[in-house]
Amino acid sequence: MILGIDASRAYAPQKTGVEWYAYFVIEAFKKMWQTNPELHKKIQVILYINTPATSECNDLPVGWRVKHLHWPPKKYWTQARLSLEMLFHAPDILWIPAHVMPLIHPKNTVMTVHDISAIEFPQSYSWFEQWYSLWSVRFALKYARHIITPSAYTKQQITEFFGGVYEKKITPIAHGYSPEYATKKDAAETNRVLKKYGIQQPYILTIGRQEYKKSTARLIQAFTEVRNTYPQTVRQLVCIGKPGYGYEAVQQAIDTSPYKQDILLPGWVEQNDVPYILSAAEVFVFPSLSEGFGIPVLEAIASGVPVVTSEQSSMAEIAEDNTLCFVDPLSVASIATGMFTMIDDAPYRTTCIHNGQERAKQFSWDATAKRTLSALIGE
Repeated sequence: MILGIDASRAYAPQKTGVEWYAYFVIEAFKKMWQTNPELHKKIQVILYINTPATSECNDLPVGWRVKHLHWPPKKYWTQARLSLEMLFHAPDILWIPAHVMPLIHPKNTVMTVHDISAIEFPQSYSWFEQWYSLWSVRFALKYARHIITPSAYTKQQITEFFGGVYEKKITPIAHGYSPEYATKKDAAETNRVLKKYGIQQPYILTIGRQEYKKSTARLIQAFTEVRNTYPQTVRQLVCIGKPGYGYEAVQQAIDTSPYKQDILLPGWVEQNDVPYILSAAEVFVFPSLSEGFGIPVLEAIASGVPVVTSEQSSMAEIAEDNTLCFVDPLSVASIATGMFTMIDDAPYRTTCIHNGQERAKQFSWDATAKRTLSALIGE
């Protein structure tokens, strides 16, 4: 049996949520093959990539290989190059970890649909992103053998919008996190990393694209209220991530804040540095309007950092009350109150940190990979 995986996102140079999901599941697959001789006897794996192989593609298990689909055109890799490969050299099973199936594909194709936020919050996307993302889900529901979602929330959204007839075709499989987030950090190395980015403690942290869907502008406005009340307890707001759709409102919120000099935008941050920045945060805030899962929230609770996050979307599947502080992501006052609570209420803060670390132990990329493989091979 040959399992083909679209690994184009997994080996992107600057990964974000979807890319890290693909990368970590593939890495967990590698460990499964290396420790289970029966797997590499039973299943061969081809990783399809759209750029020349990097060092991340090294150390492949027995029966694995990388295939760089290098022919023109450079654009529309999925629908042009990957489709052409499927036409002439289709594997027995094809897994698409991120969003879009090729038009030409084997009958036994499985795709991961991370969210359908374009339905609930169309103002978060350009018209083309709205159309293409929803078209890709419709296409996958019609032609894929199975669909994986990162949460029951996403599955519910899909069945409500596209029809309950697809319910049995969808399996929710939770994401994981890297164990490095749960390890104690060296103080000297933490200080070195913070200095590298100009971060000054104590600070509030958020991770993700700076855009409408992440409610970044409201977070900045809420930070202004927190600074007015706690000028010494909170020094900076650190927003890790690149600008996204609707960034104009984010920039306006920064420009009108009296504390704009304390709003730090380091952009994309090297992955090895993120656990240090996260573990040293006073509060982690993630007021996203819609998320398929929310990996940064899981990484934050594993790091022992108190979390303020959205009361809607999939966040409740990561943890319940007394683990996360839930707020209304459409309300600046609610986001600010959540931060006030995590700063002011020491017993509640301690309880959330403890419960969060215990809850995080129930998630891992190894568990995600095992359940994903079962969905792929139909067990």
